[in-house]
Amino acid sequence: MAAGSYKVITENEQVRLLDINVAPGSSAPKHSHPDNLVVMLEPGTIKWTNADGTSTQSPAGTHASQNIGKTTVRAILIEFKKPAPAAGKGLNPAMPSPFKQVLDNPYVRVFEGNSTAGAMMAQHTHGDHVTVALTDGSAEVTDKDGKKDTATFSGPSTHSAVNTGKTTLHLIDVELK
Repeated sequence: MAAGSYKVITENEQVRLLDINVAPGSSAPKHSHPDNLVVMLEPGTIKWTNADGTSTQSPAGTHASQNIGKTTVRAILIEFKKPAPAAGKGLNPAMPSPFKQVLDNPYVRVFEGNSTAGAMMAQHTHGDHVTVALTDGSAEVTDKDGKKDTATFSGPSTHSAVNTGKTTLHLIDVELK
């Protein structure tokens, strides 16, 4: 991978989370990823060159990559370490308003939502999940026992939340199946 372009955020037995930051003109030599999901923070134009030498605009298996655009590409890469559960075997999470489901695949169910300043989110339950903040802000999460904390990668949990900042939070919640 391009030196300095990928930074491990966290890793456990289920996933590895990488912060990707690829400057214009930067490239990465041939490498492989396991099955994954990419959450774009700042989109751009990446060219992937596959192991067979063909080029595409979307990654598949082993590839080399190059930012051929004029802007830095920023993304969160979620690599899955386990095979996808058999159809119908994973958890079936749902998120309260203001979240809406934007993706459902064998590995994850993805939700997107905006929480305005001061907005409260009703108590709800997650399985293992990753939350990606697309905007800066702050939130307070209260678990089912009343303990308050900030949001992080988490295993199964039940909590409510309130946007304690002065701006709208734009969030992606990736629920592992």
